[in-house]
Formats: sequence, C-alpha cells, structure tokens
Amino acid sequence: MVRRGDDLLSLYQLAYAQFLPEFQSELLEDPSSALVDGLPPAARTRLHREIKGRSDLTALSVLEQRLFLGERLLRDNDAASMAASLEQRLPLVDQVMVQTVAGLPDDVRYQPVLRKAVLRRTGLRGLDPALFERPKRGFVLPFDRWIRKGLSSAIDGTLGDPEALRRVGLRPGPVQRLWQAFREGGPGLYWSRVWALYVLVRWCTRHGVSR
Repeated sequence: MVRRGDDLLSLYQLAYAQFLPEFQSELLEDPSSALVDGLPPAARTRLHREIKGRSDLTALSVLEQRLFLGERLLRDNDAASMAASLEQRLPLVDQVMVQTVAGLPDDVRYQPVLRKAVLRRTGLRGLDPALFERPKRGFVLPFDRWIRKGLSSAIDGTLGDPEALRRVGLRPGPVQRLWQAFREGGPGLYWSRVWALYVLVRWCTRHGVSR
C-alpha cells in the first residue's frame, strides 16, 4: 500500500482485497493479468475520472457507491431476498435522494465524520437521540465455525484436490497452505479467504468451467 502512494483508488482496492497482489501471484497458475489491483483497465480509467478533483471523502463515497454498495451490498441483498421470495425496498438509495446528497458541500454532508449528522437531522427528527448514541451493532453469520466444523470435510476434499484446483487456474500448494494455516488458527486469516476459494472451485466443478 505504501508503494501505491496517493493513488486513492488503488489504496481502496487493496484495503478491501481478499488477497494482496503478491499472494495472488502465488495462487494463480498464470499470474499474468490485465487487472490492476483487481480492476480491468476500462473500469479503472472510468473510476479515476469520476473521483478526479474531488475531496478525499467525496472520492471515497463515489468508490463506496460503485464498488461496495453497487457490486456487493445490493447484489447480496437481492440474492438473499429473492431466495426467500421477499420484495425489498431501499429508500435510502433512491436515485433522487442520492443525487441530492451528492450535491451537498462536504462540511454539511460529512461533518462531524462518522456521526451521520444529515440522516439524524432530516430522516430521524423527533426520535430519542439516545437511540443513536450506542456502539454499532452489526452481525456476522457464523461462517468461521461452520467452516471449521460442519463443512471442514467438504472443504478439505475440494481444496485438497490438486486437479480440481488446476482446472480453475489455481496452484495447489498455496491453496493448501492457506487452508492448513486457517485450520490451525493462523493470525489474520479471515474465513472469507478460504470460503472464496472453496466456492470458486465448487462452482466451476459443478458447471464444468475450466480455464
């Protein structure tokens, strides 16, 4: 990340990356790629153009909308809700609202940072302020426990199959070292790294996809 200097787009991508570039090179049978920090050149150029000349906070908001909200949160919400036949409504990402908020000056839109002051002043007027003076309380599904216990044998069979890994362009050695380190409780090995590789190999095997 230090080598990326003040390239905000690259820093953003590295902060979210499942695997940093050096390990990506180890994982892939053919590490040559047109991607730069996970983005194809056309997308990278477009995003650089969108954030050029903006303040850091506004630039990060654009990247969050394009790369996190657009490609991850909305997609995941859609898949999960449709799987349960639920129809979702997302008023806070209404186009008119997003465009209006994007036109606000930084001091109105962001200050004080992390306090969501605009939302409090407008959408939540009249509610008890104590509701918002609490630590953030998210939730994470227990994938870590599932992977280590109930799914351990299935993942071991998939990530321990050299031919299945090679068919999708992965090198068996680094994949199996990662899986073993995760099972042994290696520091910094979040469950999603193992899960991403497992799902990739399983999906490709099921649908007959190979490199």
